[in-house]
Amino acid sequence: MDYPRIDMSGISDKRKATDKFKSAYEDMRRQLMAPGFIAILCAHEAAHVFYFIVAGARHFKPYPATLSYDETLGDYTGSLASVQQLDLPQWKEGQFADWFSKVACAHAAGGVVARKLKPFGDVGDLDDEERFHKLCARPQRRRRFDRSGTGLEAGPMPGHPRSGECRATVAHRANWIGVSL
Repeated sequence: MDYPRIDMSGISDKRKATDKFKSAYEDMRRQLMAPGFIAILCAHEAAHVFYFIVAGARHFKPYPATLSYDETLGDYTGSLASVQQLDLPQWKEGQFADWFSKVACAHAAGGVVARKLKPFGDVGDLDDEERFHKLCARPQRRRRFDRSGTGLEAGPMPGHPRSGECRATVAHRANWIGVSL
């Protein structure tokens, strides 16, 4: 078996024979084989898993590094090995702020750990940030006011995920646990 394993199951043999594929494959393989990269990637994903467990998740699915062909782009796209949480529970009445803080930590944890191990370059957290922004933007089922006295609405974060108000709330929560954004 080729090490490290890169899933290419969605790519036809005809596409695999092209120079463009060979280049994309070698780029991904080179990144995965870089000294210390696998250890950093594992620490990155383990940090996500740990904090998602703190937030209440119990089930996860591992994914290998994957290379695929995107018809709309006309190019190859890759995804490094990752772990996906499958069962993040909703917050309980009056506990939105605590739940949100834990979920924000879970999304940020991988990048924080990876930057401590490799303080420069890509540490693989752009996709994590995008998933967190989608979580902030999606409508929640519960849209009642939180009567716990926190003054937070039990629903999406205030404003667009990239707005100053939302970012300030996330930064405040991150600072509260000792993470500097």
